[in-house]
Amino acid sequence: MDIGEPLKDLGPVDIGRAAALADTLTEVDWTGNTFRQDMLADPVHCVTNNIIFKHEWHPSASRTGIQHFEDLVYLWATQRNLDPEQYLPVGREETDVWPVFTLPTGSATGTCWGRSSSR
Repeated sequence: MDIGEPLKDLGPVDIGRAAALADTLTEVDWTGNTFRQDMLADPVHCVTNNIIFKHEWHPSASRTGIQHFEDLVYLWATQRNLDPEQYLPVGREETDVWPVFTLPTGSATGTCWGRSSSR
């Protein structure tokens, strides 16, 4: 998104509730779904664990040649003997650039939780 300047100070943000919630997440919460690391992230971003809520995606961003995000999710899940229905997006929003997909886990709380795998 172009906001006309490289950085814009939006003021202080109280992250207390978000930090408290993050502290309650278990190792399984962080490592149970590797879809982002396996299918969406380039090698430099694969060193983090993520709980994805929303993700923008366009076929041009994928080296797989797959044209639909749902097909990418289906391929990933079936390769791991997982039920694809549990991982398919529950929503799609069109933007002026790429569509944004809402994923079933935590879709109401943000776009992504992330942490370093070395934690």
